[in-house]
Amino acid sequence: MDYSFDRFLRYDEMCAWLRATAAAHPQLLTVESYGRSYEGRELLLATITDHTTGAHDTKPAHWVDANIHAIEVTGGVAALYLVHHLVTSTAPDVVEARRTRTFYIAPRVNPDGVEAALAESPVFRRSSMRPWPWRDGHLAPGLHERDLDGDGTIRTMRVPDPTGGWMASADEPRLMVRVPDHGVFDTTPRYR
Repeated sequence: MDYSFDRFLRYDEMCAWLRATAAAHPQLLTVESYGRSYEGRELLLATITDHTTGAHDTKPAHWVDANIHAIEVTGGVAALYLVHHLVTSTAPDVVEARRTRTFYIAPRVNPDGVEAALAESPVFRRSSMRPWPWRDGHLAPGLHERDLDGDGTIRTMRVPDPTGGWMASADEPRLMVRVPDHGVFDTTPRYR
């Protein structure tokens, strides 16, 4: 399959291109599945190394992944171009990199979201098509204020953290309030 990296490939096209490229460069590239997406698509991993100088798992490695977020599809094209460059280039530095390193490239970590974004009638999600797991008002994992010992008092410990999500209330310094979405732009102490 000829691909000029000038457009976004749909999932089936991407899989076909990866497998055709692996077939054309079997001494350098293998493609395997490392699992399935929420909607059942194979998650593909391209492993690139010069097999004549050792197995992939005997060399220092580089990991590249793309398309984690559904609508950030440009990264997937860049990952596919990297696969192409690494298996076709005869530049001395690339040849040396293949000889001494392994490259693991997952070009589409979120195939369901990308397919939805590239559909005839696009559906845009920031991340996965998987629904939020709790539909019953369940609180998300994290800090939830509660009376741990049943004495009617909720106690917390302030841990200073310059990027923390909490700060003392301007009206009542004993009370912790969330840092506003726009952040704080002064020297207000922050806590977690």
